[in-house]
Amino acid sequence: MVTHAQRQNTPVYAVPFFGALAPLTQHTCPRALACNKISPCPGLTKPFTKKTVACFDGGNFILGGLTLNEPSYIDFGLELVAGCRETYTQTATKIGPESFRWLGENSPANATAPPGNETFYERAGFWIDSANYVLRPEVIESYYYAYRATGDTKYQDWAWEAYLAINETCRVGSGYSSINNVNVPGGGGFDDFQESFWFAEVLKYSYLIHAEVSFNPFSFQPVGYRASRPADV
Repeated sequence: MVTHAQRQNTPVYAVPFFGALAPLTQHTCPRALACNKISPCPGLTKPFTKKTVACFDGGNFILGGLTLNEPSYIDFGLELVAGCRETYTQTATKIGPESFRWLGENSPANATAPPGNETFYERAGFWIDSANYVLRPEVIESYYYAYRATGDTKYQDWAWEAYLAINETCRVGSGYSSINNVNVPGGGGFDDFQESFWFAEVLKYSYLIHAEVSFNPFSFQPVGYRASRPADV
């Protein structure tokens, strides 16, 4: 909840951001491996699900924390970033799946991962729901913001690991293709389609996380264009 002091000292555009982030930090599980102990939504008994496209959330929390001078939001965003990284490190290709699921503390006592996924779930803390990868950028995007916010070079290492994995598995001739199964060596086949955001976001953030920049490193819109900021920001 936004306090009176926050309202008095916060630019008008930031007030709704405060109101949105506070409950999310209370009802979101940042890391799949922790979800057996932390319930994101009290009373919810169905398996929790997340798509890799939502892995921009770590970067959003980090940017929100920087803008609002709220370290707890930055820390929470870094946890989200680490959670999304685990979906990469646990698969055969070291690339994250399109979507994944896990169980929470309110799931029935006898609830398990779907047949055939039990061993993977016990090791990884999630099971794969949709195994394809369509050259999405969101995990590397959040690595970029994590690095620029903290200066911790481990995020550069994580981005480089992800890029190498994608380059090894998705490169086809003169381009890059979506793959069918991130948990099969070689990716389980190609669908011969290259998304435009491969250039606009994956390659951009993979480069910028290692680059020396002379501009505000947070002045980007999601698809890669530099954004003009209001004078009072």
